[in-house]
Amino acid sequence: MAKTKAERLAQQRLCKRRKYLEIKNDPELYALEKEKQRAKYKKTERLKQASAFPNKVSIVNVETDELSEEKSNSTEDPIGEKNSDELVSHLCCEARNTKCLLRECIACKDKVLNYKEFSNDSNLTYFKWKKITKEVLTKKGIKKKQVFTVKDPITTQPLTAIRELETLINPFLSHVNNIEVQYTTMKNLKLNLTISEAVIHVDFSENYALKYADEVQSFHFGGSRQQVALHTSVIYSHDFSIGAIRPISVCTISSCIRHDAAAIWAHLIPLIKQALEINPFITILHFLSDSPISQYRNKFMFYIISQIRNEFKCISRISWNYTEAGHGKGAPDGVGAVLKRTADRMVSYGRDIGDFDSFCEVLKENVENIIIKIVKEDSIKKKETLIPKNLKPFRGTLSVHQVLWHTFSAKLTLRKQSCFLCDIDEHCVHGKHLGFYEIIEDSNIKHNYNDSENVMMLAATARRSVLTDINFNNDLIYNL
Repeated sequence: MAKTKAERLAQQRLCKRRKYLEIKNDPELYALEKEKQRAKYKKTERLKQASAFPNKVSIVNVETDELSEEKSNSTEDPIGEKNSDELVSHLCCEARNTKCLLRECIACKDKVLNYKEFSNDSNLTYFKWKKITKEVLTKKGIKKKQVFTVKDPITTQPLTAIRELETLINPFLSHVNNIEVQYTTMKNLKLNLTISEAVIHVDFSENYALKYADEVQSFHFGGSRQQVALHTSVIYSHDFSIGAIRPISVCTISSCIRHDAAAIWAHLIPLIKQALEINPFITILHFLSDSPISQYRNKFMFYIISQIRNEFKCISRISWNYTEAGHGKGAPDGVGAVLKRTADRMVSYGRDIGDFDSFCEVLKENVENIIIKIVKEDSIKKKETLIPKNLKPFRGTLSVHQVLWHTFSAKLTLRKQSCFLCDIDEHCVHGKHLGFYEIIEDSNIKHNYNDSENVMMLAATARRSVLTDINFNNDLIYNL
């Protein structure tokens, strides 16, 4: 009998080894064991298939080892399409045709979903993403409203759910159309660039958290960890050394982790300079980015687009193109991934990356095909002072997917989809025009000067009494 745990485990391993050796040498025992394993595998697979249907309760009979299914209180799915791609394929004769997606095609504009037979007496449950507002208490005990995004389960009758689905079909197809048009248009633009054009695809990567190879607990869980902002981009332009269009990866790095319009303006300056170094004949810039309101698609960026000419006189035309919301992944995300993975690998090798300078040094030493540029916090603050306070918003900003500017125009042309066939300052004949945005004149600008950032507040000190033990004789003072 085993006395210790190690001896017991060794004895169990020996018994198992003897058992497998006996089965291996006996054909009948081997066939029987193989049949048991096959039955066990089939049972596991049946359980997996049953768990894929939430409206059914799977019951396994222990004696017969058979799977039976019973319907729960919820009804079956009334539609046969399993995902959004199948839904689009069913409603449209061509999944990527604009007329089909906008319900203008004669052949498929009247197509509807084929619903299965269902009973409206039993309810079904579906999930919907919602934004809810809750009151939370801060550390200081102050009540504050905070917005949360939750996946809310909704239980309702099948007919009510079908009516809700029908109201969402047309907006969804329009969303799919925007995705297809933006991707297709920008792809064709990259393939047919002239010598005087360049496409700059930009995106903010998630801030990189600086780290050390070995960290104490107070640093790991405390607030001492610093972050670095990464503005990644890929420039598509003619490279005269190879005689073809070549993508160049660039990343601007800053210790200031702001992602607003002023920070974007400061990050664009070295980026445009790099593009002009690659191709000095560039006069037209096409920017491509995702479409968050807090970053690229707002009234401040509309103004910045019209002010790039002040630093680059050779630029005569600019277009800023936005991908559809939620579909902005592209080449810049790969640039950010390479930089972060390289930094993490160097930390795993034992190198400390605890400050901004060491982070830049590590990237320049170990990454060859990505150009690294540094943006200082002072340049971001200077750009912030140049953005006016009295800018007017554009009604319909959420629908804007293209902004056009040229040097002889006093207004921006805004479109709901990218179109390079129609000229600037005219209504798009393809039905993509949204409106014009007047560029504010220099005489009407109210600059955003804020001197409070340049004032250093001194630490509060205790009140002190000075020369309290000295008494003056008033007569002597008057005699003086």
